Amino acid sequence: MKNSYEFTKRGDTVEIRYEYRKEVVSRTGNADGYEIDLGKEIKETDKAVVYVNGRKYTDGQPILVDVNIAGIKAGTLLIGNLRIVDEQLKKEIMTMVENARAISTMPEVEALEAKEKEEAQKEIKAKAQSIIEKAKTTRRNKDGSLMTQEEALEWRRRYNDVVNEGGDGYVPSVITQEEYDWAMDQLK
Repeated sequence: MKNSYEFTKRGDTVEIRYEYRKEVVSRTGNADGYEIDLGKEIKETDKAVVYVNGRKYTDGQPILVDVNIAGIKAGTLLIGNLRIVDEQLKKEIMTMVENARAISTMPEVEALEAKEKEEAQKEIKAKAQSIIEKAKTTRRNKDGSLMTQEEALEWRRRYNDVVNEGGDGYVPSVITQEEYDWAMDQLK
């Protein structure tokens, strides 16, 4: 989606043309001459081109600086070499950018994002279930409760010192109370 914004400053006409595209593309890889399908991914293209009096001045992504760095004050809008500090102008340009982004999302992108989110949720639930299962057989305190993070670190250090004589070697993992609580929250 292309958008443009034009303003006049010190007698010069400045036009900012912004283009944003978010689409699903197929990824391929090359393995010894064979093309391999690596699945689909979301690709974002984000570019602004600045023209002054009809001639191209600079281009780049619009960046709103949030900290003072290299002589650029926080709150400055950068597009390539162009620095915009006027609050009203920044607000109008950022509104144009956000509108272009909102309009440019394709239905197939939304479907892929929803699928990826669903898969991430499934992975989290599977990890949570695994933690709960491991908690049934993990090392515990003398009173039968799960160890806290600090207690588990201390136990692992002592175990390593005794069994591995302080060197490198296998140290069993311990499910802590914090991990167990996180897992239970994920399954609610």
